[in-house]
Amino acid sequence: MKILFLLLILSSCASLKVLPKQEVRIQVQVQHLDQSIEVFDVPLYSTLELILNQIDCADCDLSRLNPQQILHDKDMIVLYPKQDQRISINQASLDELCQLPGIGPSIAAKIIAYREQVGMFQTLEDLMLIKGIKERLFAKLKDHIRL
Repeated sequence: MKILFLLLILSSCASLKVLPKQEVRIQVQVQHLDQSIEVFDVPLYSTLELILNQIDCADCDLSRLNPQQILHDKDMIVLYPKQDQRISINQASLDELCQLPGIGPSIAAKIIAYREQVGMFQTLEDLMLIKGIKERLFAKLKDHIRL
């Protein structure tokens, strides 16, 4: 009896058809800097890196995002602009000014003294009014500073 039952089960299993595996896909939304939303259709268990490789965002701060994050259906990824990393010559502390190329504590102190005595710098080039900052040093600094 047990053998007959087992043969019956095995014969019914033999008639089952194996369907091809269908890939499950999810939709993920990306909000760009201009507030527009783009929808991506990606495979289940995709990482954020897959989408980051498809978007053009040179002005985005991607350091806020984990490229290895596993995406879920209906996720919303918000892109943020890069922060201005330049140092303000009108507001920086002595330590911040010392981070600039070619600026040590002595010149940093002169920059702060100028701000206190004369007032805020009106142009970046006004930095060359500080003793010790000439055109050559200013050329190194100009991409690292702002008013």
